[in-house]
Amino acid sequence: MIETPKHFLDIDFETRSEADIKLTGAMKYCEHPSTEIMMISFSYNGRDVYNWNPFTSKESAPDVVIALAKLGWYIRAMNSEFEYWAWNIVATRQLGWPKVPISQFYDVMAMSCAMAFPASLEKAGEAIKAKITKDPGGMRLINWFSKPIGKGKGFRCPHDHPEKFQDFIAYCDDDVATQMAIADKSKLLSPFEHEVFLMTERMNVMGLPIDTDLVDAALELVGQFQDYANKKAVRLAGDDCEFEALTQTAKVKDWLNANGCAIPNMQKDVILEWLGDTMKTIPKKCRTILHLRSQAAKASTAKYVRMSDGVDNEGWLHGFLKYHIARTGRWGGRGVQIQNFPKPGKSVYHLDWDEVIKVVKKRKLKLLKKFGDPMEVLAGCLRGAICAPEGYKFVSADYSQIEARFIFWLADDPVGLKDFGGDGKVYEGMAATIYNTKPSLIEKGSFERDIGKRTVLGAGFGMGPRKFVTSCWEQGGVVVSSELGKKSIEGYKTRYKMVPILWEKVEKAAIRAVLVPMKRFTYKKISYQKRGKHLYCRLPSGRELCYPFARVRTVKTRFGPQPKLFYDGMCSYTNKWRELDTWGGKLTENFTQAAARDYMAVGLMNCEASGVYTSIFTVHDEGVSLAKEGTGSVEEYERLMCISPDWAHDVPIEAEGWEGKRYRK
Repeated sequence: MIETPKHFLDIDFETRSEADIKLTGAMKYCEHPSTEIMMISFSYNGRDVYNWNPFTSKESAPDVVIALAKLGWYIRAMNSEFEYWAWNIVATRQLGWPKVPISQFYDVMAMSCAMAFPASLEKAGEAIKAKITKDPGGMRLINWFSKPIGKGKGFRCPHDHPEKFQDFIAYCDDDVATQMAIADKSKLLSPFEHEVFLMTERMNVMGLPIDTDLVDAALELVGQFQDYANKKAVRLAGDDCEFEALTQTAKVKDWLNANGCAIPNMQKDVILEWLGDTMKTIPKKCRTILHLRSQAAKASTAKYVRMSDGVDNEGWLHGFLKYHIARTGRWGGRGVQIQNFPKPGKSVYHLDWDEVIKVVKKRKLKLLKKFGDPMEVLAGCLRGAICAPEGYKFVSADYSQIEARFIFWLADDPVGLKDFGGDGKVYEGMAATIYNTKPSLIEKGSFERDIGKRTVLGAGFGMGPRKFVTSCWEQGGVVVSSELGKKSIEGYKTRYKMVPILWEKVEKAAIRAVLVPMKRFTYKKISYQKRGKHLYCRLPSGRELCYPFARVRTVKTRFGPQPKLFYDGMCSYTNKWRELDTWGGKLTENFTQAAARDYMAVGLMNCEASGVYTSIFTVHDEGVSLAKEGTGSVEEYERLMCISPDWAHDVPIEAEGWEGKRYRK
């Protein structure tokens, strides 16, 4: 296990380049031959900030920075992956610096996220009320110095703008001061969490192997389809057509409104709603044009653009995963966002994707149409663009209903634990309770079983009947009556009696912990304690979730005045730091997802420790690894993923895996 770090070198690079980092990602940006180091601000004592740059500094190099790196000091930065690439690609090429391994970089963003502070330097600095915060006006200086004046015109010279350059130095210095303030208000990662962080960074550095031929072919076919769709739409619109392409949404909307389709706007969700509403009478031409617009604007195929823009010279895509982005510790996607790849639609789900990809590479739209809607087919090929290199294969496993299993374990619910430890008829049992019948009468593939499944997987965190009805429609297009929604939720509470008790007891424990600081309040496997300004939830693994600046206030409810728990956090709707409230069901969701994540982290490490499997990425409850052809197996990978740590030795966990050359769902 990694030892606790003792020495930190805090740094921040400012660079300039003809490349656009928002399009390429950090690695390819640094790989671009025009990318240069403009300056580095640094601190080695956690207090004073120094700056070195190749334009105005007297020294030829920041010797102390290089010396401390050689001594093995941790190099700490906000989003340290960028500093890793800037150091190991740009600084080595431009300035002759020695390379430094990814294991020597330490991320303040990781520390901030583990405290449930914001992931951005500016917002985290504001959240902790740092004395020095990131200057929001710094973007003007970046645009001035770090981006080309124009195509082929080079960059502005700092010597020609000395005052602005001094402001740029001060901006870089302030970034280091802010990140040190955030680090000071955060906890160091535990040795285990440091291992999880480094495993994540190794995934980012290694990258995803991309079939660039498939990506290029897919993009060419997207262009062919968009051209076809535009021409067909213009032809259908006839003589009074005032648009030339479906991207001219205002003109397309005006034509639709004038021809019998009163659609209010051309937003994606609105178009899909109108196309799916059988009660709306839409003229055939208008319906076709709406469908063409929907397909031509498919956001999922834009991921091919991100792959093409971000892939390095060897065909690998980097920087796609971030440690602890979710409050619970789960990983979050970046760049191409592998976490939200679309599932192949029902009309194309059955296809042989290896065969489809062969046809895609022929780059002929006419051939692709034989499989169905071309854009649906191309969206379905996205996962297949992640392709194991020569001599290797993917080996993967996905935990089965891990959160549902964990919540029954955390609640000590005997029925839930028996259901998952028995004959596997969990959904049938839930459906039987809802419909007041026998599990043996619930048929596989039936509507009743589907409702049982949705209830088991969705009702464990205090969802109400109305939300259940809405989620069934939004997540699967399943129409559920309000009466059935109520029966489903009540059925869950009846069948799994200990789960609602868990919601109630942990909420009381959390509130009492805030009211009596430093004292720990426990219910079963979960405990709460307020230390300083923050409330901490200790998980079975020993890791803690943080609720920053927690407080309790009395609020009016339909049951009379009640104490309620509040804390500060990032609002998922506004993306702003503000006061949030929570309750037992939400607290349960947080620690259940966190415990499942901890189990998964152990599983991924088990696989890596075998020496056969190299973890390459994780999506939701799935781990994906690379293994040499002729080594490893699905069965072994499943077994390694399910070797339980001591703290979870009796959780009834199962995983189901696959292996192959291309990633799939």
